[in-house]
Amino acid sequence: MESFKLARTTVTPLIDFQPDGKFLMQGVSVPENSLNFYSGVFEWLEEFKKLNPEKICFELFMEYLNTSSTRSLVDIVVKLKSMKSAELLICWQYESGDDDMLEFGKELELLTGVKIEYKETQYPNTGII
Repeated sequence: MESFKLARTTVTPLIDFQPDGKFLMQGVSVPENSLNFYSGVFEWLEEFKKLNPEKICFELFMEYLNTSSTRSLVDIVVKLKSMKSAELLICWQYESGDDDMLEFGKELELLTGVKIEYKETQYPNTGII
């Protein structure tokens, strides 16, 4: 199985999902049509599920998400949670002092029922403004 990768743009996050269960999303998510943007992620996850993964480690470094992207992220986490064979670890990293993103992570945890580890950090400089 191939990995699923999308490059970061000014309106969409970097997405790097590996068949070994290491997943990364980083950046801003404000696409015009989030259902369309994230459809490839859900198709890939359907194939990934067939691998019966033992462990999934999902790291998130989000700067901002619009409402429709928020719904898509909740759906992704719920999809991962449904993979009963896998231990699911989610690490929510947020920029130091960004209380809004910390709260968003806590809301994601509440909405999905998945335990999330929080880490305050300096946001990586990717050169994209």
